[in-house]
Amino acid sequence: MTHGQIDGLELPSRGAKRLAGPVDSRGSVLDGLDALVGVIEQSDVGGHSKPSVSLTPVTRAYPDPTRGDSIAGEQRSPCQRGAGVSHETVWDDVIDEGTQDVLDPGVPASLDRAPDVLVIGGGVIGLSIAASCRQLGIERVTVLEGSVLGAGPSRRAGGILAPEVHAMLHPGPFVDLARAGLQRHREWSAAWDGATGLRDRDYLLVSDSEVPEALRRLAGAQALAPADARRREPELGPWPHVLLLQHQASVHPLRLILALARRAGSIATGVTVSAFDTSGNRVVRVRTSAGRVTPGAVVVATGEAPRWLLPLAQVQVKGHIVATTPASFRLRGIVASTIAALQLDDGRLVCGGTFDAGDRQPLVRDAAVARIRAEMTRLLPASAELEIDRAWCCFRPCTEDELPVIDRLPGLSNAWLSVAHFRTGLLLAPAAGHAVASWIRSGVRPAELAGLGLDRLAPARLAD
Repeated sequence: MTHGQIDGLELPSRGAKRLAGPVDSRGSVLDGLDALVGVIEQSDVGGHSKPSVSLTPVTRAYPDPTRGDSIAGEQRSPCQRGAGVSHETVWDDVIDEGTQDVLDPGVPASLDRAPDVLVIGGGVIGLSIAASCRQLGIERVTVLEGSVLGAGPSRRAGGILAPEVHAMLHPGPFVDLARAGLQRHREWSAAWDGATGLRDRDYLLVSDSEVPEALRRLAGAQALAPADARRREPELGPWPHVLLLQHQASVHPLRLILALARRAGSIATGVTVSAFDTSGNRVVRVRTSAGRVTPGAVVVATGEAPRWLLPLAQVQVKGHIVATTPASFRLRGIVASTIAALQLDDGRLVCGGTFDAGDRQPLVRDAAVARIRAEMTRLLPASAELEIDRAWCCFRPCTEDELPVIDRLPGLSNAWLSVAHFRTGLLLAPAAGHAVASWIRSGVRPAELAGLGLDRLAPARLAD
């Protein structure tokens, strides 16, 4: 399909006006391990009245603390490691010379600068949108990424895909989208010869208090007696209340990113976006550090919505994850309390998914690692003999209701955004990507995106 052939999408015109701002094309969908319990103590994240959103630029850009951006004059470095513990994730083990070229191609001479769709952000959300566009017949797709693909928490997540947990947190259309996400993960795995590392896993959710029956029904959860739970998962510690969520899954985050990158179209890394040029209600040019791009449509998938573009209330919620040395025992599924744990094929445990309220430092905290270890030992007493081999942290972008924003940009007919996926980026990516691609292709908002629009959120209260 050539530029301008998507329903209603036209070639750029002259006489454009410029919307400038410090747009960062780093695609970071900050997604941690899914655990049911965890209270985010947010301060001043906006009211609850209906917003009046505009494209009026504001002067303050919201930095990404995981990338070393400056906040109020303080220079921050990427997440650092504690003594004797590697800061690399377990997923980075698959990186070699060949995969590095996929993750960081630079700016190729063949970069398509007049694509049908331009995606800003090369995390799992942006790549899923790009790959979905191509699956729907939109061949000319370009992805711009400010660092390397998946440089943010897209590949620092725990990899758990558990939509039924969210049925107890956010019942309704969001859960339908999450379930569709898992189904599309399975379809991708089958079509791509298992390239994403998908594994089907049952999920045991344990607690000291009984989960109300009404919530259990929403998730199709089965309550297990302690003895039955131990028969199903022999290494499980003594917990009074255990719920079984069957047929959940996990994915290898970096293998997923690599598989998507190979199907996403034209990709450039190390490219930042500085402005949109508009004419009427259309984006006609995008100004980047690698020159101008003239797309038919634009999708912003930068993790957090750029504040100059959309002054919405957003926070970054920090989380920690650890990996152990290989265990001699084998887990049969995922176990979770206030954290969640799964086991890799080589025997290592991946455990965490904390909510570190108020911590904006991109450092691995010894205290957070100690809390994860204590809870992991309570979940799986035999894990007390294991050493912590790796520990890392990430920052997950979150709106006031903890749900993502997937919508058309106000006042523009050919620009969309899919941001603030908090801890569900990996889970939602296939379904959310397909929904955005179909919206671009048809011009009709998909029903599965109900409740995820901008109209539910309040404008941000920006600091001076």
